[in-house]
Amino acid sequence: MDTAEDGDPDPYFAATQYRDGLLIALLITRPVRMRNISNIELGRQLVRDEAGYWLRFPPDETKTGIEIDVPLPHALIPYLKTYLTKHRPVLLGRRKAGTPVTMALWVSRWGTAMIQHAIRDQIKKRTKDAFGKAVWPHLFRDSAATSMAVEDPENVRLAAGLLGHTTFATTEEHYILAHMLEAGRRFQRVVLGLRGTCNEEEDEE
Repeated sequence: MDTAEDGDPDPYFAATQYRDGLLIALLITRPVRMRNISNIELGRQLVRDEAGYWLRFPPDETKTGIEIDVPLPHALIPYLKTYLTKHRPVLLGRRKAGTPVTMALWVSRWGTAMIQHAIRDQIKKRTKDAFGKAVWPHLFRDSAATSMAVEDPENVRLAAGLLGHTTFATTEEHYILAHMLEAGRRFQRVVLGLRGTCNEEEDEE
C-alpha cells in the first residue's frame, strides 16, 4: 500500500494497487472465507462504531452458520480510511453513466463490485509479483491457524472463532501440524548437536 502511494502517478493504477494491498493485509489479519471477503459492503458487513471498524457476518452469510463479529486491527484502520476516501472514489468514477454506485468495499476497474474470482485472481497476481509464487487465498487461513498453534499454542482454540470453525477439530489439525514442525526442528537440533560432538571427538583423536 505504501508503494502504491509513492509509486505510479496514474491515480487508477495507484488505486488498484492500494486496493489489492489492503485486501491482502485484511486476509492476513482477518482470514475469513473468500465468499465473505468478496461480499463485504459498507454499512453492512463493514461497520464503524465508537470503538472502531468491525467485520460482521450474520449466520446466514457464513459457511458454518455461525456469526462472525471481529474488530479490524488498529494498524489497518489508517489504510482503510485512505482507501475509502482517496482510492475507492477513483475506481467508482470509472463506472458507466447510469450505473448505480455500489456499496461493495472492493471496487473493480470498471467501477462495479468485484466478483469473487476477480478478487482471487488479483491476490494470486500480486503475491506472485511480490514473492515469485502465487498464494491462494485459502492459504491465508491455513497459515493463520498454524502460526497461532506455533506461536501461542495455549490459546490456539481462539483460531477456531477467528476462522469461523464450528468445532476445534479443524483447528486442531493445524495444532498437530505445528507440533510436528516443532518436533522436526528439535530433532534437527539434536542431530546437529550430535554431529558437532562427534566432530570434536575426531579432532581430539
